[in-house]
Amino acid sequence: RDPLQLAIVDNGFGMDEATLIDAMRPGSADPRVPRTQTDLGRFGLGLKTASFSQARRLTVASRRTQEPIVAAIWDLDRVTEENEWTLGLPQERDVESIPWIEELPTNGTLVLWEKMDRFAETLDGDGRSDLIDSKLAGLSRHLSLVFHRFISGEAKRAGKLAIRINNRPVAAFDPFCRDHPATQTTPKEKVRIGSSEMEIQAYILPHHSKLSPNTLSFYQSRGDFLSNQGAYIYRNDRLMAWGNWFGMKAKGEATKLARVRIDFTSELDDQW
Repeated sequence: RDPLQLAIVDNGFGMDEATLIDAMRPGSADPRVPRTQTDLGRFGLGLKTASFSQARRLTVASRRTQEPIVAAIWDLDRVTEENEWTLGLPQERDVESIPWIEELPTNGTLVLWEKMDRFAETLDGDGRSDLIDSKLAGLSRHLSLVFHRFISGEAKRAGKLAIRINNRPVAAFDPFCRDHPATQTTPKEKVRIGSSEMEIQAYILPHHSKLSPNTLSFYQSRGDFLSNQGAYIYRNDRLMAWGNWFGMKAKGEATKLARVRIDFTSELDDQW
């Protein structure tokens, strides 16, 4: 059977070699350094830990306009053999052999996962294909919720974010059903903490009989209304935690349509 590979490609600004090496360094940024409202990172671990949870080999290649492609590789098998964390830096002539490198745009970055020994377990044939399809469908649902503000253009950044999985677009999913006429919305409340501000707003969703089949299907795929009630916490427009009352009360039938949106910026990371 063919080895699994997963490529994630963007058309962002791209990186030079120094920036790429820093991005591949575990804990690359001091978490105490102030972040902008468009910076989703904090500890400099996300790319590496997310990748190693699924694959033993991580390759990142990047390019800026009129600059050569630069690449760096973490290979856990090599780390084990050499008992040393040595970052691989392919020569320019070797970059062309990186899988999916032809998908890299003039400005952008390619993240490649190889040796994916935990993504499809040990299945073969139809069972393997079905499992991969199921995981990619779950990925689409997750991204449509967590990044729904970026996809819809609500986030405090320029333009909308387009996400595609195997060339299929991921549509934004609004967990508050704000476009539905039967949704009840409370006034926004703002809470100041020092020089920073949190925003809180509550919603009562329509009864499921008033929802479209697509909206109802999404909720049912994640446990129906009862499991999705609670607070929805956003940091810099990204949904960080949701569907939980966080010990303030128990989930119940009487509150199954309640959702509370809580927004905070990275300035309040220490408090959160």
